[in-house]
Amino acid sequence: MAGAVAARVVAPDAQARWALLEDQRGATPAERVTALLGASVTDARDPRELPIGERDRLVLALRSQLSGDALDCVFPCACGETLELGLSVADLLDAYAGDGQARDAHAAAPSGATVRVRAATGTDHELAARRAAVDPVAAASELVERCVIEARGPDGEPCALDAELRELAASLLAQLDPDAEIALRGVCPACGETVTAVLDPGGYVWSELEQWRARTELEVHVLASTYHWSEAEIVALDPARRARYIELLGGHAGAA
Repeated sequence: MAGAVAARVVAPDAQARWALLEDQRGATPAERVTALLGASVTDARDPRELPIGERDRLVLALRSQLSGDALDCVFPCACGETLELGLSVADLLDAYAGDGQARDAHAAAPSGATVRVRAATGTDHELAARRAAVDPVAAASELVERCVIEARGPDGEPCALDAELRELAASLLAQLDPDAEIALRGVCPACGETVTAVLDPGGYVWSELEQWRARTELEVHVLASTYHWSEAEIVALDPARRARYIELLGGHAGAA
């Protein structure tokens, strides 16, 4: 599965990554995922139409191309200790394969009412992210509502979502796209408790891209000051070649 996903992704070059970071200033995390996939997925599908779990798998495949297979995650325990987990992108892609998932599902509540839902997509995620900035509770509720295809009462007639059907719809959404939440678990070395955290592939990759830009900006400053090359020319240089020029200039601290 990991190879199949990675084959659909081509990492954007340095200039494209630089442009992405500039263009997405102020964007929501979901919008940044859409931008990342739009710049790297090779097929013609609109990344906004993909289920959230599939978007995350593609982002993981992109991360493997950008930075390699090793994925270091750090998250806190309630006791105050910090846990560190070393993960493999390939292992995550195998564990969260997502093959053969249905795109809609229906179920009946104890009352006899029924609800049918479709998998949440990137568009739903973007709308929910913008709404969450104002009202997180309403955002979660509205996300469920957007994914409901139909709801029918015990008599078979269309009906509004009540608390029972809303809860059932949310459960169906989780079943339809289990990969939409990548749970990490570790044992705290201090208190021995099992700690669970959620991996956000889009946020992880974006953070690494920001770190890459900070390093590159320092390299641009050093090289432009000496050689008077433009920012675009320096960013377009192969990273190893940039590093050699930095080394020639005396290996300025932090610039490599």
